[in-house]
Amino acid sequence: MNIPSQFIWSRYGTEAGETVSSILERKEQERINNNGIFYWGIGNSLTQSLSFLDNKEVLFSPISSKAKDIDINPQSIKRWHTGRDLENNIRVIPETINVTSRGDKKQHYALICYSEDPLVLSDYGKVYLGFLRNIRSGKRVAGQQITSVVRNHTCSSLMMKEYPVTMKFKLAYPYFLTLTA
Repeated sequence: MNIPSQFIWSRYGTEAGETVSSILERKEQERINNNGIFYWGIGNSLTQSLSFLDNKEVLFSPISSKAKDIDINPQSIKRWHTGRDLENNIRVIPETINVTSRGDKKQHYALICYSEDPLVLSDYGKVYLGFLRNIRSGKRVAGQQITSVVRNHTCSSLMMKEYPVTMKFKLAYPYFLTLTA
């Protein structure tokens, strides 16, 4: 599969006490109920970088490390109800959309994704951590970064951490929310 030259790259795993299979089942139901739209919660802001992105594509890879106990068994869980879009407008999250995070998270964000097809894990190729550069700064993507807006640079290296791309979606307007309540 062809990996685009620039994209949002996000890694997924157990979050807010929910396994990957449970998250995918819930997101699939959201997609069905909202004409292909579903929201994907992420832990960091992309506000500054999204304007540099030509195509609004999101590639997902599984996190390669074991989930932390705090993600498996959080003390509490938040369900977010509103967010601020890139134009600073407050948007109410539809009741048919469920964006959650650990209860101790003071800030959380959401990608607004679209897919005509059911949400199933597939093989969309691989990304190589050493090839990825932050679209704004040009710096390498750090191994601990979960979600980044990146450029895919090609270079030759035999020993490079690779991640399978198992999901691929487009963003839908308004693309991104900073969750507020």
